[in-house]
Amino acid sequence: MYTKEESREKIRELTLSFEAKLDFIKTSKEYKEAQIEDEFIKPLFKYLNWNTTNEGILNPNEREFIVQAKGRNRKEPDYLLQLESKRRFYIEAKHTKYDLQKRTDYIWQAYSYAYSTQTRPQYEKVDFALLTDFEEFRFFDCTFPVKNHETLNNYCVLDWTYKDYIKNFDKLWEYFERENIRNGSLEKLYISEKKIKENRISPDKAFLKDLDDEKNGWRIKLAKDVKKYHPEFSAEFITQTVQLILDRFIFIKVLVDREIEEDYIEKIVNKLKSIKDKEEGIIYEECKDIFEQLDKTYNGSVFTKRTELDAVLVSNKILLDVLKDFLPQNSRYNFKVIPIEILGTIYEQFLGKIVVTTAKQAKIDYKPEVRKAGGVYYTPDYIVDYIVEKTVGEKLKECKKFGDLLEIKICDPACGSGSFLISAYNILIQWTIKYYESKVKTENGTTQLEKLNKEEKTLVYLDGDGNVRLTSKIKRDILKSCIFGVDIDPQAVEVTKMSLSLKTLENTNHYEVYNERTLFHTTILPPLEGNIKCGNSLVGTDYTLMKESLSKVNPFDWDLEFKEIFSKYGGFCIVIGNPPYVFGRDWKELKISQNMKEYLGEKFKYSPYQMDMFSIFMELSSKIVKVGGYVGQIVPNVWLTNSFSSITRTYILENSEFLSLINPGKHVFQSLTVDTIIYILKKGVYNKEKYFNTKILKYLNNENKPNELEISNFLYSDFIDGQKPISTSLNYNKYNLLLKIKNTGKELKEISYITRGVHPYRIGGYGKSAFTKGYQTKKDVSERPYNSKTKIKNYRSFIYGKDLKRFTTPKENNYILYGEWLAEPRESKFFEGKRIYSRKILGERLIVTIEESDSVADQQVYITKPKDQNENLHKYIAGVLASKLISFYIKNLYDEGKDAFPQIKVGQLQSIPLPEVTPDNTKTYNSIVDTVNKLLMYNNNLSRKMVTTASIESELRMINSLEIKLDKLIYSIYKLTPDDIKLIEDDG
Repeated sequence: MYTKEESREKIRELTLSFEAKLDFIKTSKEYKEAQIEDEFIKPLFKYLNWNTTNEGILNPNEREFIVQAKGRNRKEPDYLLQLESKRRFYIEAKHTKYDLQKRTDYIWQAYSYAYSTQTRPQYEKVDFALLTDFEEFRFFDCTFPVKNHETLNNYCVLDWTYKDYIKNFDKLWEYFERENIRNGSLEKLYISEKKIKENRISPDKAFLKDLDDEKNGWRIKLAKDVKKYHPEFSAEFITQTVQLILDRFIFIKVLVDREIEEDYIEKIVNKLKSIKDKEEGIIYEECKDIFEQLDKTYNGSVFTKRTELDAVLVSNKILLDVLKDFLPQNSRYNFKVIPIEILGTIYEQFLGKIVVTTAKQAKIDYKPEVRKAGGVYYTPDYIVDYIVEKTVGEKLKECKKFGDLLEIKICDPACGSGSFLISAYNILIQWTIKYYESKVKTENGTTQLEKLNKEEKTLVYLDGDGNVRLTSKIKRDILKSCIFGVDIDPQAVEVTKMSLSLKTLENTNHYEVYNERTLFHTTILPPLEGNIKCGNSLVGTDYTLMKESLSKVNPFDWDLEFKEIFSKYGGFCIVIGNPPYVFGRDWKELKISQNMKEYLGEKFKYSPYQMDMFSIFMELSSKIVKVGGYVGQIVPNVWLTNSFSSITRTYILENSEFLSLINPGKHVFQSLTVDTIIYILKKGVYNKEKYFNTKILKYLNNENKPNELEISNFLYSDFIDGQKPISTSLNYNKYNLLLKIKNTGKELKEISYITRGVHPYRIGGYGKSAFTKGYQTKKDVSERPYNSKTKIKNYRSFIYGKDLKRFTTPKENNYILYGEWLAEPRESKFFEGKRIYSRKILGERLIVTIEESDSVADQQVYITKPKDQNENLHKYIAGVLASKLISFYIKNLYDEGKDAFPQIKVGQLQSIPLPEVTPDNTKTYNSIVDTVNKLLMYNNNLSRKMVTTASIESELRMINSLEIKLDKLIYSIYKLTPDDIKLIEDDG
């Protein structure tokens, strides 16, 4: 270790030595780049306390100064500096004869390599790159999506010459000394987004923009060009054709970046430069020739001959524009370091849009179901990996030999871009590597292939470090034997096939591919038509077509399409995925026919009456998995608590010998408000004496797996009838208390009429328009003609949920002309007589008040009207609903209360249990009514305009005292024990 002053002196001597030799180094043909590295660059970092020779470091993963292995295309930077397995920055070393100010193309490969790591876990990210010949020292922030290497100088954060090593030595030491870097010194060098007027965008988002920008993206350029030459082509045909072209270009780029193939795209571009008179379409013909050539090597469905591609003409100009973006000198992406899983996230977004055409034009737009959902929501990797580990991982524990693994059949019935299948494929590959590692390991820790038989030696080999590697053949066998998927979208099927093919080629190089091709005389990738299929997972060939087209419905017969799996194995061993989050209320808007809905209702018996698509997929998954097999999916959590989903709960419980419900927390999917649940089941007959468990998943950051926190275990017999909601946040004591409350008295719906307030305006066949004949229009929704700010004859007071206050008589500030012309007016009985108004937003407690006038409430208000209109029943009900006990009950039984704006649902309100009034509790009942009357009085006093500060304080003091008294009375009428009360009070 050098002290700061020792380092200063050593670097001063090094700098003087370099200066003395500089002219000779620049002019000598004998002085090589490697000498500059060894004599000057490495010593510079040695004097900054870096272990440049990795002396004494036995573990390869802990090396500090890593010489990057140079492949066929020299795409990796020369050196990587890391500490404690956290990558710090790349070094690209050059000869001093070059002007590094002008030759930014030299830093481009290091930049693109570093920038591409921004999709990786935190410890694998490399944010900076150094371009140096020792004479110049240029340090770059590589976290921005730089457009091209000509603009790279804008991202240079240190631009020094060798003289600055002494002149700015304090800065050199502060930023680059080993211990200072360990303590985060490089963080000071990030460029601010404000300074550069640009945002940091990760490579996946930047690549998606290049791919799918609505004005300048590759897809729209190609789509418009195809439409120009082929105006007769349908939007669907153009969508598919353009994707096939882009898939192949991307596949070739991945092959090139991974140094498996030469750069065919560069060859095409260079060849065209030599052709003076280019016939239109000649570039596309060159591309098709390359596709055919690669198909002979790879197959795997990616480069196979397709009629769509043979039918189109693409202009030279547009195709050349797109191809140039894939060249190394222009592309900021390097797929050697961008994981295939990230490509899946890109494509998931890409698949959310399609080409839309008019007679002459083409544009890009969202699919209807994606627009309805507000975008595409990709399942986070940690969720995918967790589900795969708990299903495929469990099944692998039963495997004793490699042959057992090949018997595992895994399916995703709504596979999308294939993220679950890629993760499943990966865990199978990792198990196989570990299995053969155990077979070849010797007693002294080395590995010897001699321990394998002749056939096994064709499946694995050892790399230069003695690590077991799998050949493409064994990965091909695993993929073909184990991985299956279905999706209704043909583009999704293409992407899944491509992603799985690229996964097969992971950690493979040019020599391995062509050596295997020579040895086995077979293509490297398997055809996947028998594994990944396009069809409607829910609709069989027994469906009777009405107005729908066959291609749109795309019926799918599971028994026929996967005949061997069902006849030989009795179904799949594992079914995983994230099925579509389409609720029954969305079917009409998505133009799913009534005929289809009736068919699915007959075929699937255990989805709620409104037919949520995800619950249909849950039933399908339980049907296609074999007995003893696993199902693991992430779905909306409403089926756990919704009273209409009781049949779904019963079905899942009845068909599982093991069940685990895992709460992944809030906001798993960005911008999606639906709360989700992971469920893992092992198919079998339930035992009523056995328990299922609930867990919470805590995901901390990118570097760790999520932590599991087991909450409780529940008897199957307590829930098998489906009548009780299941909460994933309850411990056993809380559950028993909730059960005690639930079994008290009658449900609110038995003694009251309950509904939501009116929905005044809505298009799509609702109400009557004030401006024209027929239903309401957009003009009605915009101008709200039935509302008024002033009192008008026949208009009634209109109460908004946001204006409702606890135990305060609603004020007249807004008015509405109530009647059948409103979009959803509700029955008139709800807006007369004695009733309770309560806000839909839950808050700390329910916002409840009494209403006895003829006001009308909006849809953010629930109206509860007692069937018995006696003098005080509505006040008793209001007191119960407003209590801390009911807040505890709703939040815990239904897992509400964790959102920023939690809401109580109408079914939950209807199911609230109320103690019946008996001679034994009449006194308590009367005290509750009296307390509610006083709360109304004091809260109404507070709402007056002319109130003194002293008066406000005394009123608030009384209100607080009455609220405490009310809670105690409610505890009493529910007959809670001190321990019960403590559970509620401690719940917050």
